[in-house]
Amino acid sequence: GWVFTQDQLKERYAMKPAAQALVAEIVREFDKRDVALAIVVPPPRPIIAGQAHLDAAMGEAHHDLDAAQASFGDLITGLAATGAIVPNLQELALSDADLRAAFYFKR
Repeated sequence: GWVFTQDQLKERYAMKPAAQALVAEIVREFDKRDVALAIVVPPPRPIIAGQAHLDAAMGEAHHDLDAAQASFGDLITGLAATGAIVPNLQELALSDADLRAAFYFKR
């Protein structure tokens, strides 16, 4: 089964406005040099594992997976809004059951 640690059970991934502004500034500096900046953020393990695996490992009602998925999606959208290339690996991993199972190591 899956193994989770307490620090992986975040439900909010919001980026502060100051951090988003800093990333946008960095993107502009790359643009000045005709270089595209890509930011790859792997989705948290609980999101990829899914609610059933999370409940089996941690007990039911321990983690609001829907809130975590939405918040992580907002983080990716916010990063992309800076002008960086930001693939949504959450969508990719959740779109295929085999990829989802292999996305992270299991014990």
